[in-house]
Amino acid sequence: MSRRLHRIAPAEPPSPSIAHPPHLPSDTWPPTHHDYSPGIHELACSINYLLLRQKCTNLRNGTPCVISPKYYVGANNLVREIVFQDGIVWIALFARLDSVGEFERQVALMRRLRAKVPVPQVIACSDAPKELGARYLIMEGVCGMKAEAEYFIFGIPDRHWNHVLDQLGVIMAEGMEQSWEKFTVNGKEYSSDSAFWIHPAVQNMAFARRNIDRHRENLRGKEYSRFLKNEVQSIHLQFAEDLYLCSDLLNEAQLPPDAQGNFPSHLPPLTMENMIFDDEFNIKGLIGLPRTESVSTWDYFQYPFRLDDTFDDPSMNRTVKWMREKFVEAWQGRLAGSGVRLDNIKKRDAWSQKDRVQLLYEFRTCTARSVELLQQIRSKLYNIDSSITLDVLFNAYVYTAIYNLSLEHMQWNNVWPGHMFRRLLSADVGHIHEIASAGHALGKGKLDGHVLRPPSFYNE
Repeated sequence: MSRRLHRIAPAEPPSPSIAHPPHLPSDTWPPTHHDYSPGIHELACSINYLLLRQKCTNLRNGTPCVISPKYYVGANNLVREIVFQDGIVWIALFARLDSVGEFERQVALMRRLRAKVPVPQVIACSDAPKELGARYLIMEGVCGMKAEAEYFIFGIPDRHWNHVLDQLGVIMAEGMEQSWEKFTVNGKEYSSDSAFWIHPAVQNMAFARRNIDRHRENLRGKEYSRFLKNEVQSIHLQFAEDLYLCSDLLNEAQLPPDAQGNFPSHLPPLTMENMIFDDEFNIKGLIGLPRTESVSTWDYFQYPFRLDDTFDDPSMNRTVKWMREKFVEAWQGRLAGSGVRLDNIKKRDAWSQKDRVQLLYEFRTCTARSVELLQQIRSKLYNIDSSITLDVLFNAYVYTAIYNLSLEHMQWNNVWPGHMFRRLLSADVGHIHEIASAGHALGKGKLDGHVLRPPSFYNE
């Protein structure tokens, strides 16, 4: 009677018995995560935790370790905590499956900053999922406490205000001094601010103009609806780019200087989540760094702990205004010591409103601009009457553009980008509605064969 040899997979070695240290980075992590999505579950299941333990033990010359049961779900990473027998703690970041950017770039940023800014030491990283089942970065853990609230005025005790604002200003100054020749967005490098924010819009508008010029004979025959039907996509592209370029943040008169090859390090948001303090509110660790080394100088400006917000209470607003000024003063003072000036504060100030900046990023990087995105730009980046909806604005835009293009002597290049759109926006609300009605009629063919009258705001 033959005997069969049954092969059984070796059991995972038991975790060593390690006493719980008095303080851990995970002490500040939430007990539950609402963002535990199917994608996070898939990522968690793909990680080889045994190999993670073995790797960490080998990197510490055989010191045993365990993986804490707590975890943290961040915007880009699943975070796990490794605790060694001698009390040392490491943090492992595993890239979410839907996240972009390479850990190698984050490592380059952290190593550049570490001499000047309290960022964690990098231990190891890999952008290939083969080794541990997912892309990872292992770094030292930082124990401490976080602010008590997301607003500076509530989260930091008043006796520490000056000290914390001075530290934050220094961090911003050091981030500027640790500069890079280019900045990267979605893997593409740019050598000037305008190369990302402005030039693509101008190029798109030039492309649309070339298409539009091919059908100008329809305008000579007063076939406006036919012209619009043939060139509706180009008109939509022109409108979207004008809406983008004429917004508050990109208004040419308000733009900061265009940097060339001297871009600051990409600091994370200076928020409650990314700042670790000791008991005396010395900053022990700046965490949450991105997977890009540098950032556009226009987007670098930020206020910490929501100091860009305003309150209904006048006394609170005065206090927050003082905090902003104190923060910028510390920033400028540290730069001055290195012979660097931080000018044009008023022009940079608007770029601290990151929810508005994010709309510009989304517009500039998406492949198709949704109506919802354009509506958000209209509502958040413009201060115009609520009755001037996106449809009203587009119809008024169409009529104004086609009127100008119907004139034999008028070239699109002489009208756009920006000048006529800003003139339209400055018109009386009633006149904008009147022009929009004409634009709607034009698209329905009701004005075909007629000589178009100048938009009413021409007489304002």
